[in-house]
Order: sequence, then structure tokens, then C-alpha cells
Amino acid sequence: MVDAADLKSASCKGVWVRVPPSAVAKMVSNLLQSRWEAGLSPESIEFYQGYLKVADSLIGLHITAQDISQLLRNLNCTNGGKHAYYRAVRTFYN
Repeated sequence: MVDAADLKSASCKGVWVRVPPSAVAKMVSNLLQSRWEAGLSPESIEFYQGYLKVADSLIGLHITAQDISQLLRNLNCTNGGKHAYYRAVRTFYN
């Protein structure tokens, strides 16, 4: 797991806390490991790994629906591609 010391703090209310890249990598790795242990296929693990790598700017604390919507709007892909990013981000936060 990620230590509180790995996290940056935000002084403004309503600003989400950005997680340093090393902590993001740890959190994604923990997710992938838990999915592997739950019996997900290697293809599913690869799916999550690929989409979360691109969406890593969204990984932090206190993420809002507006943050996710903004990420999806800014992607240069089809609606199907945007849905794939949404699925990966939703899995990460669930």
C-alpha cells in the first residue's frame, strides 16, 4: 500500500490531491496484483495496465465526476475508446 508520506497535500478546499508517479505505480501495481489473484485473465490485466497508464494523471484523492468527464472529453479517440478508459478508471476507484 501507499504511505501517507507518499502523498502530496493540497491547501485549497476542493482541490484533489495529486499522487506522485512512484505512488501511482505502486497503486496500479497493487490493483493489477489483486485482479490477478482474483483470477482475471492476462488479457484483462493488460487492458487495465494499458488504460490506467494513460489515465495516470487522474489518479489521486478526492477525484470528482467532473475530473473524470474532463479527462474523457480531452481524449482523442472514439466513444468506444473513451468508454474503455472509463471502465479502467472505475475499476481502479471501486
